[in-house]
Amino acid sequence: MGKSLKQSGLGHDLDLTVLQITREGNQLPAPDADFRFQEWDVLLVEGHRDEILKIKDTQGIDIEADVEVSDPELQSEKVGLVEAILLPRSPLIGRTLEGLDFRERYGIQVLGINRGGEPILEKISRMPLHTGDQLLIQGLRKHIALLNEENIVRVITELESNRINLRQAYWMVSIFASVMIISALNILPLTVAVLLGILASFLTGCITSEEAYRGVEWRALILIGCMLAVGSTMQVTGAAAYLANLVIQAVGTTQPIWLLSAFFLLTVVLTQPLSNQAAAALVVPIALQSAYQLDLNPRTFAIMIAVAASVSYITPLEPSCLIVYGPGHYRFLDFIKVGSLLTILIYFIAILLVPLIWPL
Repeated sequence: MGKSLKQSGLGHDLDLTVLQITREGNQLPAPDADFRFQEWDVLLVEGHRDEILKIKDTQGIDIEADVEVSDPELQSEKVGLVEAILLPRSPLIGRTLEGLDFRERYGIQVLGINRGGEPILEKISRMPLHTGDQLLIQGLRKHIALLNEENIVRVITELESNRINLRQAYWMVSIFASVMIISALNILPLTVAVLLGILASFLTGCITSEEAYRGVEWRALILIGCMLAVGSTMQVTGAAAYLANLVIQAVGTTQPIWLLSAFFLLTVVLTQPLSNQAAAALVVPIALQSAYQLDLNPRTFAIMIAVAASVSYITPLEPSCLIVYGPGHYRFLDFIKVGSLLTILIYFIAILLVPLIWPL
């Protein structure tokens, strides 16, 4: 009595998760770490049977028998119980919940982890988290929504939706359409049109600076910037020309279609471990150098690489693939089987249409 949930040692010493506290008939789901216990509090806990039975040996605490519990009791108007997945850029990957002080920092608790189709319910606070882990989390809905917005986790069960602001929706549709039309008609360069669209979004109140800042993938920007620097370095030092010569010698110069196919294959292979932007930024300088040496249209090669960089179906490492990887109980081999066929199909479509629209 008088101790906070964090000070009680229920989580650290007994590996028990307090799901709900009932005080004087009022249910308090997902209590935070600073919640202090009082006499006659009733705790709903989750944990291993042997650990729960140790409660009997603790003075002043007893087990209340014949209590039925269902999931709806773990939720309320303000508290949610949802499933979430860890995507590649999550700051939780490689860390433990205990090391992060997850409950104290985010006001949310993890009730279970599903890894590769196997549920993990014991010692989860001390287990390093991996990409693709599914978490069952409980906490205030606004805290869960914030985690989702900041890409710490990606919620895969429905969150409480906000009311649609039709005025802002109309503004955003108009701004987006205007940017596309201005760019397509070459009235302004694409970058200028997009920046003007962003400015209009701020001025019309469609988004705040804080929301925009949270939405930026800073890691992706840094990665793309670095890869663009690598591409420039390859051109300045002559590495791009050297690699282009190697590719030309390996493929030959008599059939430019085979050269185009080789760059498609190279980009597809690189986009599996890398992001599609990084793969494209790495291959484009080599492809353009090859086109210049053979007096071919460089735009044809650039478009082909842009298409190939988006073909990330052979492995589940792409974020969109990871979202379905766990819930669908897929295996790594499933992506190779289906993704390979889809990649081949896209290759035939691209090798037919790209040279047709942008002649070599």
